[in-house]
Amino acid sequence: MIEYQVRLFSRPAGPLDPADPGGPSRGHFNKTSFREFIGHSVLVKGLDPAYEHLLVAVDPTADGMQCVLTIQTREPGNPNLTADLSIRVATPKAQVRAYSSDNPDTLLTTAYLDAPLQLGQLCTVNGDYYTVASITYPYRDPEHPESTEDYQQVTLNRSEQPPVVQGLNLAGPVGPLLGLLG
Repeated sequence: MIEYQVRLFSRPAGPLDPADPGGPSRGHFNKTSFREFIGHSVLVKGLDPAYEHLLVAVDPTADGMQCVLTIQTREPGNPNLTADLSIRVATPKAQVRAYSSDNPDTLLTTAYLDAPLQLGQLCTVNGDYYTVASITYPYRDPEHPESTEDYQQVTLNRSEQPPVVQGLNLAGPVGPLLGLLG
């Protein structure tokens, strides 16, 4: 995990006292600015959109002229087919039945995911890494009318664990841009 701090600047919103037009100005940021986004994924110009960027803290200055956002960047996650929790409650779930290519007759697990799996996608089952090798939808196949449920059936190949993200190479071509964010 890598943590960034992004500083936002505001133009003055106007004088605090309308009766004193030459009086002190205040910026647009107040103590509740961006608070509703804490814990949510955010997109920040200059950061790779393939990674997950999570807003973890907001610190506006007292005069409202600046606001510092603290963002944690994590490597993209792989769907865990044995997870028990999904936070998207309004989204219909895709039922996925996973079989191993080593033993195609044995069901590894049945998962209810926010989206169907894609060919070549990396996923985990009980902590082991797999790659999606094939996908079928038995209910949608007119040659198999005995199926009564619409589900995605996937065959998984055991895979090596993906490399761990150590950090961003600040010496590369993107380094100066990322240096401005910190």
